[in-house]
Amino acid sequence: TRRHADLWLAGAAGEPARALTRLAGHLRGHAWTRDSSALVFSSDHEGRRALYAVEVDGGRVQPLGIVPAVNPSSATGSNAFVYEIARARTQLREVRLRDGEAEQGDILATTANDSAPALSPVDARLAFVSDRSGSQQLWLHDPASASVFPLTDFDDATLNEPVWRVDGQRILVSVRGAGEASGLVEIDPQTRAQRRLTAAGEEVRQGSYGAAADEVLV
Repeated sequence: TRRHADLWLAGAAGEPARALTRLAGHLRGHAWTRDSSALVFSSDHEGRRALYAVEVDGGRVQPLGIVPAVNPSSATGSNAFVYEIARARTQLREVRLRDGEAEQGDILATTANDSAPALSPVDARLAFVSDRSGSQQLWLHDPASASVFPLTDFDDATLNEPVWRVDGQRILVSVRGAGEASGLVEIDPQTRAQRRLTAAGEEVRQGSYGAAADEVLV
């Protein structure tokens, strides 16, 4: 498993390596076809983890229409593959330290996948990534009002590393949509208004705010 990775090919006799893909995606396994003319691999470069084939000569990438799928493995006697459908579930938990003792508990019990929690620097609000609506979105939990609601409505995107601004007025998150480069989007948690901070085509993996509200590090 490699994040922001690509497939490369090198000869066994020491020939120079060359890139087969330029996707900068999260790769989850790859396997040769029976005739060694292509590689089948799992990637999220178009949003969800799916299977693709890349030709050794020419590097043409073709989606195989199998979603979700990871860790493909090829048969030696036929043009067949097996693959894995991941069923792991991620949850948010908190650990409270009281008089030297640790108490654990769920923050937001759900049957969905919650990840990447980010606490506001000014209050108890919690931003996190979740697929509880059917696709990955940025959500906000506000303990003061006991509310949980989505801040985004992206179409088939992958979200990573939400970060709060020092004044708690904005949230920065890395977003990668189908056929789009990964970029930084700034979100107003009050109005849910969005502003893309990076240009189209730029591959920006992660961003954070500086000490001042108008500073962004990428």
